[in-house]
Amino acid sequence: EEVLRQKMKTDYEADYVRLDGFCPIRWIVVGKNRKYGLFDIGKNLLTIPISYDSVVHVRKFDSTTYYIPRNGFYAVVRKGSRLGCIGEGNKEILEVKYDAVSPWSDNYYTMQLNGKMGMLTVNSPYPPIAPKYKSVAPQKNFYINSQRYFWLYRVRLENGSWGYVGENGIEYFK
Repeated sequence: EEVLRQKMKTDYEADYVRLDGFCPIRWIVVGKNRKYGLFDIGKNLLTIPISYDSVVHVRKFDSTTYYIPRNGFYAVVRKGSRLGCIGEGNKEILEVKYDAVSPWSDNYYTMQLNGKMGMLTVNSPYPPIAPKYKSVAPQKNFYINSQRYFWLYRVRLENGSWGYVGENGIEYFK
């Protein structure tokens, strides 16, 4: 542990190293001058640059995680009062613009913007469902193949009516 702390201080001039179990074992939060990033121990590289006000949450996905056919992670990060989600290789999964981003389970994240809710389906080929609903919750998944399910979400509109939206963004209302 001390060797790793020293490496972060030497290689990245880090003045903060978090090794307390906040992240899955493969990653550690590192910081410099009150900015933070994520270091991948397995790859021996800084996978998210030290540029965020905080790393709020890290979720690991591996080959044993249900519905997730690849290794990797999603990290919820904060800049100012805004949150977003960064994935493996510093890929922006959700732009850092949301009021809230919360992991619901291994399969999806909710996001909130200006009082409206949306949903990110992990490992989906489709973009996130835009935050335009009063509420959104997973309703049912449909088997596609051994590595893929399609998710259907129940949503509530501002007028109080209920409907459904597929992970592809297509809405189903009466």
